[in-house]
Amino acid sequence: MGAQDCKFGAWSQWEECSASCNGARNRHRQIIQYSAYGGQACEGPVVESERCNPSPSEHSPPYGCVSGAPVDCVQWPPSDWSECSARCGTGNQTRERRVAVEPAYGGKSCPEPLKEIRECHADVSCEVVDRDCELSDWEDWSPCELIAYQKLRRRKVKISQAGIGKDCQGNLTEVKACGGQCQDRTYWCSWADWRQWGLCSTTCGSAGRRHRYRPMKLIEVTAAEMKLQGASNGTVAPKAPAAPVLVSPVEVQEQFQLLSRRMELGHPHLDLLASFFAGVTSVAAIAGLTVFVSRRGFSASLAAPLYASDSALE
Repeated sequence: MGAQDCKFGAWSQWEECSASCNGARNRHRQIIQYSAYGGQACEGPVVESERCNPSPSEHSPPYGCVSGAPVDCVQWPPSDWSECSARCGTGNQTRERRVAVEPAYGGKSCPEPLKEIRECHADVSCEVVDRDCELSDWEDWSPCELIAYQKLRRRKVKISQAGIGKDCQGNLTEVKACGGQCQDRTYWCSWADWRQWGLCSTTCGSAGRRHRYRPMKLIEVTAAEMKLQGASNGTVAPKAPAAPVLVSPVEVQEQFQLLSRRMELGHPHLDLLASFFAGVTSVAAIAGLTVFVSRRGFSASLAAPLYASDSALE
């Protein structure tokens, strides 16, 4: 194929005059065919301006316009060429010349175009490189998630696909099951320290009561203590641990809170019942906990109340 020269389209009609007296008007054109194969590149005006009312062919202004000494058009220097509209293949650049002084009273029109255009990068070919997608290596597996017993690993797109290259195959994330290992441990059951006394139920008189409670705690038994227990076949008192596990018997506490509220409402005769109930519920809680820990391989030793009032301690 032979060389192809650039072609401009025809100029548009002149626009309406900007003023009824001493105005200006513009016209436009554009590129309809870019150059190719070494043909002549485009470079030239795409916006032109001329005076109107009066036009260049008229020597006097229209009727009713003020006359004066002719004023010629004055333009600012041209701007820099814009960046090329294409990185490869044929693009275009433009630059403008703004008007500093409009022509008036029959002065000369602007000598230079208001906007120019030229081709660029016509000699830079656009080559499409076919490239297959490539994935990175897998990252290390994450730690085992203790609730779902799963672990995962990820990988990324190392090189993206281009042209008619092959797409990436496979997932970017993998999930794998991981086995959870249950630990077999033995615990002693004992009481924690008493909490602070609560506020008195009354501000004066002998009917006021205050209460305190203590939670249960689990103490892990060492291997040496287990061997000692097997040798003596009895109950061995454990050493105090650095951080015991506290277990709060919620149901027992709720029952005592109910009795406390009833006594605050004016039922002092329930004081004896509260003391009696403290002993009964403590025994029941100890018995139930003993059965529970015995099924788990625990050893329990409880012989004191969980919840106490002043009357129960006196």
